[in-house]
Amino acid sequence: MKAKLKVIKNWEFEEFELTGTSFKYSPTGCKGMVARSEDEIVFWTYHLVQKCSGVLWVKGEVSRWIPSPEPKEQQDVWEDPVLLSCDRGILLVCPASKSLWWMPQMDGEWIPIPMDNWCAQGIPKPVAVTGSQGVFPIVCRVDNSADATNSFTSLTVDFETMTAHWAESGSCVYSKAGTRQTHLAAVERAGGNFAQADFHYNYPMIGSILEQNGQFYAFWKAAPSIRQVFLSWATIGIWNWRKTDYSKRKCGAKII
Repeated sequence: MKAKLKVIKNWEFEEFELTGTSFKYSPTGCKGMVARSEDEIVFWTYHLVQKCSGVLWVKGEVSRWIPSPEPKEQQDVWEDPVLLSCDRGILLVCPASKSLWWMPQMDGEWIPIPMDNWCAQGIPKPVAVTGSQGVFPIVCRVDNSADATNSFTSLTVDFETMTAHWAESGSCVYSKAGTRQTHLAAVERAGGNFAQADFHYNYPMIGSILEQNGQFYAFWKAAPSIRQVFLSWATIGIWNWRKTDYSKRKCGAKII
């Protein structure tokens, strides 16, 4: 597909640097950013002067840098926050402290939102997503590899009651039904521990994900190229992490 891109706006910020170093080599590299409109974008950044991470919110000619709400002593370089966006503002999921924070508008402050549970075994990865009607698809990993983005789940936020809830199960990604069956059998033999499974497959990596009308759309990053694929609950292999119960739904992915 050929497309001609139009430069809408150029920004330069000498005191900031984007987290991650490459779009090419890391599944999560440079994924901590989300566009909210034609002239509005939010970045997860590192402040070179203050020596700490936070959010850079840019709208038109106005910008604001907002330090991370997560206490420094709880921050973990291997569990960076996940940036979320919706029509109610932006949110940060902080895996290291297992906390959720909401900022309704650019000039606001971080507001904590209690969660009544946590992501089932998987570790949320810093791939920014835009949610709809309070539902956010979250890219996770269930493997030893720190850069793996091989599964996803969902987080539902009720802004009226100020509560949040994680889905009880998550979904690994596979390109073939046979691979799914072999891998999940190995995980079952290992007592549900992915790291101890005696079968390892070359899983695709989720580069970005979108939930719309009950279906999931994702960009997969798989050697040797990046493919755009369509995922839905009817075509993706689902494994319930908590009950050790395997879904019988057909696994696969329809390339579009």
